Amino acid sequence: QLLCLTHNLLLLFEHDVLGPAGVQNQAEDRRRAQRLAVAKKLVKKKSLPWPKLLDLLHRATQHSVKLIRWLRAHFFSPASCSQALASLRLLYAKS
Repeated sequence: QLLCLTHNLLLLFEHDVLGPAGVQNQAEDRRRAQRLAVAKKLVKKKSLPWPKLLDLLHRATQHSVKLIRWLRAHFFSPASCSQALASLRLLYAKS
């Protein structure tokens, strides 16, 4: 139950704080796009139809280790929210 609660709180945090602040995990988004392109090529090579649902669903099913470590480091930090989000932006920009 605790893991479900933690997961849901992280989803709310991403949706209500990170989304409006424009913080995105750019490195992971690039990796996900590359994996999707490879999968599309493989499906095309096998002459199979590509499931359109996969184009609509781009939400990660797991939270990144970067986010969890950042949250742990800043949870009791005296830094302002904008300072903490700036450090997360820098962290997300790295590969």
